[in-house]
Amino acid sequence: RRAACNLITRMKDESVKHVMEIVEMEKLVDYTCNPEYSSTWNQLMSCQQQFGEIMENEFNPSLLAIEGFGVVDVAHLRKVKHVAQDALDMKMRMIAYWKIVLRRLVDW
Repeated sequence: RRAACNLITRMKDESVKHVMEIVEMEKLVDYTCNPEYSSTWNQLMSCQQQFGEIMENEFNPSLLAIEGFGVVDVAHLRKVKHVAQDALDMKMRMIAYWKIVLRRLVDW
């Protein structure tokens, strides 16, 4: 039992180290060199026009349909319109990047 716990702890530490190495490496380049990142981000950002329309008119429904992700309520972003586009961009980048991270963890 102790040996199993030690093995699990060691593997967890190695996984954390591996992820940290990936993150450090990709801090030096622009997000990721994986072309799937760009295509996923572009697919997610295809909702940008609809998002702008939702932000401009408070009478529009606040549900945003994001291709490949689902429907999201963005009403809370109407209070901070000056950063709403940046928030959308950052969230879409995080979603696209997370898919790459998950794939790398599985591949490792």
